[in-house]
Amino acid sequence: YVTLGAIAQLSPNSGREGTVVNITGTGLLGGGASFSNVTLGTVAADIQSGATDTFVQVIVRAEGLPNTAVAVTLISDTGAVVTLPAGWTQLAIGSITNIQPASGQEGTVVTITGTGLLGGGSAFTTVQLDGTDLSLTSGIDTQTVGVVAAASASNGSIRLVADSGALLGDGSFEYLTPSDITAVTPNSGQFGTQVTITGTNLLGGGTNIVSVTLAGTAARSISVSNSDTS
Repeated sequence: YVTLGAIAQLSPNSGREGTVVNITGTGLLGGGASFSNVTLGTVAADIQSGATDTFVQVIVRAEGLPNTAVAVTLISDTGAVVTLPAGWTQLAIGSITNIQPASGQEGTVVTITGTGLLGGGSAFTTVQLDGTDLSLTSGIDTQTVGVVAAASASNGSIRLVADSGALLGDGSFEYLTPSDITAVTPNSGQFGTQVTITGTNLLGGGTNIVSVTLAGTAARSISVSNSDTS
């Protein structure tokens, strides 16, 4: 008989679907050569390469019973079992409650609010709107703020990924047709010249134009005469 295996630590010891968990201990393989199954309560985990008798890394595959400590079970290719009672706690699924604005285009500042957005992580690594990365400016467990970094042509869901690997897909965002300036009249002038700019979707989903620059020089005053077109 080999010495009974023992799980010493899970890091982290809580999370949700997508969370990367490092399990350390001694004799984890129980005399076997590899792991055949790892479960956190009733949730199976994906076993990553590089597992040894003292370490195995897994990714939580699904959501389980929330806010309840459950057993961690390792099964090797020989059938040997190593268990840690109440070693893992599945966190409640996060929820996005508001997306402001819910539509926009490249450059739009989007604020996403909700609960449990980080899923046990400490920071966001990726936020996507319809598969397009958001350029993050800040993020906490109840709110993340970013700027749409690239244009897209369709509507789609929001996907949040934390540094722990925890995933959250919820809510939706609508990409608007990119703005297009069709005419600048006159197209030359000096200080005091009144310039009319026309085009389509100039507001880009906003309600007002807050700044205009002409060759890098800020316009002294702005008057929006026809909403999205001039």
